[in-house]
Amino acid sequence: MDYMVSRYLEIFREKSDVEQFLNYCQYPLRKTIRYNSLKINKQEFEKVMNENGFKIKRIKDINIGYEIIEMPKSQH
Repeated sequence: MDYMVSRYLEIFREKSDVEQFLNYCQYPLRKTIRYNSLKINKQEFEKVMNENGFKIKRIKDINIGYEIIEMPKSQH
């Protein structure tokens, strides 16, 4: 682990930046998805996702990106 901190110090230069980076690494990533606008339009994508049990929320300023709020229950 110490070698990683040393590596981060080389990248960030400031100890406070490394501490902030490592702090943010503690948080889980948001589940997100994007659609290919060459293959499907926004309305159809939203419809397909909703029909399959997903609850999604558009990510502001990312036209093709959505946050997954809720996923369908497993059918197993």
